[in-house]
Amino acid sequence: MFKLYKTPPENVFSLKKGWPKDFYTLKLYKFAISILCGEKSLSETKTVSVIEELKAGFTVKAIILAIVFGIIGLFANIATWWGLGISLEPVFAGRVGAPIYPPYGLVFILVLVSLFMKALTIQEIAVITTIAFITADSPFVIGAFLQFIFAGTYLVKTNPNVEALLKYYPPLWTPGDYDLIAPAWAGGAAVPLGRLLPYLAFWMIMIIIWCLMMVFQAALIRLQLIKKERLPFPMMIPINEMLSQHQKGTFTQYMKKLPFIAGIILGCIIGILGALNYIIKFTTVFFAFGQFYQQWFADLMSSISQNTIQSWWMFIPADAAIMYLAPLDILSSIVIWLFIFQILFPLVLVNTGVITPNTNPAGTGPFPWLNFSYYWAPLAIGIWTIVFGYKTYAESLKKKEFAPGELPNSIAWYGFAATWLLWLILWVIFGANVLPLLVGFIVWFLYTTGMVAVCGATGTWVAGGDAVPARFLAWGVGTGIGLFPASGAAAKTQSAWATMAGVSITASMGGVIHQNTHSAWAYTSTYTMVEPAKVKETDILKSHILGILITVLIGVPVAVYIIYGTGIGQLKAWGLGSGANITGFQVPWVVADSAPPAGFHWWMFPLAIVVVGILFFLRARFAWFFFSPYALFFYSGMWLINAGVAWILKLITLKVFGAKAYEEVGVPVAIGFMVGVTLMATIIMGVNSATGGISVGPTGY
Repeated sequence: MFKLYKTPPENVFSLKKGWPKDFYTLKLYKFAISILCGEKSLSETKTVSVIEELKAGFTVKAIILAIVFGIIGLFANIATWWGLGISLEPVFAGRVGAPIYPPYGLVFILVLVSLFMKALTIQEIAVITTIAFITADSPFVIGAFLQFIFAGTYLVKTNPNVEALLKYYPPLWTPGDYDLIAPAWAGGAAVPLGRLLPYLAFWMIMIIIWCLMMVFQAALIRLQLIKKERLPFPMMIPINEMLSQHQKGTFTQYMKKLPFIAGIILGCIIGILGALNYIIKFTTVFFAFGQFYQQWFADLMSSISQNTIQSWWMFIPADAAIMYLAPLDILSSIVIWLFIFQILFPLVLVNTGVITPNTNPAGTGPFPWLNFSYYWAPLAIGIWTIVFGYKTYAESLKKKEFAPGELPNSIAWYGFAATWLLWLILWVIFGANVLPLLVGFIVWFLYTTGMVAVCGATGTWVAGGDAVPARFLAWGVGTGIGLFPASGAAAKTQSAWATMAGVSITASMGGVIHQNTHSAWAYTSTYTMVEPAKVKETDILKSHILGILITVLIGVPVAVYIIYGTGIGQLKAWGLGSGANITGFQVPWVVADSAPPAGFHWWMFPLAIVVVGILFFLRARFAWFFFSPYALFFYSGMWLINAGVAWILKLITLKVFGAKAYEEVGVPVAIGFMVGVTLMATIIMGVNSATGGISVGPTGY
């Protein structure tokens, strides 16, 4: 297979034929970027070393603080998202843009506490940060799973298809007792805990198993993407830099630097504007904090293209700041990809008569590139990530000595095998056919792996299109063995229901909770704190598990209390009342006739494998080839704006002022900005979540 080279040649022009065919890691990024712009990126100069003697971070103090933050955070964050319709975690301010970000403001405060009160070690800060990060976005995963208790019973009265599903459900799937669930819609009712507990317990166990699958998948993925490839995970750079400065004893001096102070001030201003936008509404208000829709730009693009250039045109300052920390070759690739297909492609097609005006070629026309980016490119990236990481994973199966605190590979492998096998067995017990079920699981695993790599390279959020290839490829295999009629007619069998339910729930409820931090991309990213914080890998794993338990044992009861107290009819939780997974992913082909899958262009799957494979090969073979396959995921104009802003700013910094200015000025400004914006979002929106005085209202979504 491919051999990993640790040191590139001194001069790209002296490369000899055959040097090295596999050099596609971050060392290549570093070398290629140095040729393009003379950059020596802050994130790329750090490595993950063998863990030496480390202090314990998973202490009683850290656990207690994490639980306290969890109780406060879960209540405030559920109230903000479900009650106000704003997808922001005010206690930790994770959603201050399109992606879900770590708690920058919280880490800043914890480091100050550690510096001036000596109350916390840097390892304890890393543990608290990990737990806060993965629990903050729990309203998504909680609402998605609880829909089977509440919507699954409530919709029986109005939807005959849901009623038809009941005969296939396992006993603890949904109560089926309308009188038990009806008070949850009206609100102002006490929780009927005794009667509800068996169903809650069942789904709490299901959440734990599902999350543990992600935890151990992340434990495996880290071996390749973090330990070998050194992907920068730009969203973690602000955290890691603050922890690194603290570990070196230089954070006090770092705080006094003008660029860092300027970044905090600018971030505070943007954070205040983001909150005011929900009150004044000076631009279109979305459910995500910190997104400013650029209607003027949308109108301009429409006017020059006969309404063929269509997209979300949002300026998201937090996203631009994080992308500024990404490698320049990544930014260049994203800008080139989106400029070609978001701008040039529609103009060429409409002016040559290939498409008619008012047509969006992203989803139609000769090459519906959005489907390519959203569904197939991440899946292909996952496949090639596994292929290029084959040697790493093969070697990880061998016995070796591990330093104290280092996570043994056996734990990652046994945990992964046990949780995924248990999940598979559960669905087979429910009645699923193992072959299409397994195909769906594998496809989703590969898609998820691909999106971890995209996140690691770019710092952006993950896609919500994971359910489409998993579900429809499982359907295709199912038709081949006669499980589903090829015509799309309803199968009306226990096996058909369990197969479709198993695949759709595994594939993050149709893509909704793939954007949640209880996913492999978020768990994986926290391992980047191992080196700068000198924290044990085993403590990171323990933090993941504790975060899951806080989410389930505290978050679910809090959510149920809010449900019965406020009323689902008054809440805005995705799936909780609508039963989107039930009506959208279990009804079709099971109890209702549905057309065979169409519009997803299956021919794009092999095309994506070829294109992504070629790009990986070219980057491995030629140091000068900078275009990254990770850019193929990006499909919206908002990334063209934000990556474009980051690209221009980074290019100016490096070309005009030099690499030293980037590290000593640009990076501190970006880090300070993320601290400031999250602090303001926490303070202002935290108050709003308590008072309930602000809601999204009419949106552009």
